[in-house]
Amino acid sequence: MKNQNTSPPRIAEWIIKTFSLHYHRLSALGDLEEYFFEICNEFGVKKARYWYWRQTLKSFPKLINNLIYWSVVMFK
Repeated sequence: MKNQNTSPPRIAEWIIKTFSLHYHRLSALGDLEEYFFEICNEFGVKKARYWYWRQTLKSFPKLINNLIYWSVVMFK
């Protein structure tokens, strides 16, 4: 059951919401949240938050690359 203490990190969620393309945003956030709660139940909140941040930081370069690429394509 989720409560205040077992929610994904807000700043990490904000990074994904801000830099992901609108049609991938809900899917990405939903998948990450689902895995977060599975890890939280199995290993604890601290490990789940670490995992969430790690996934966010690993995906950040690709999010920026996609954002720039599609901005340039739309500009053309």
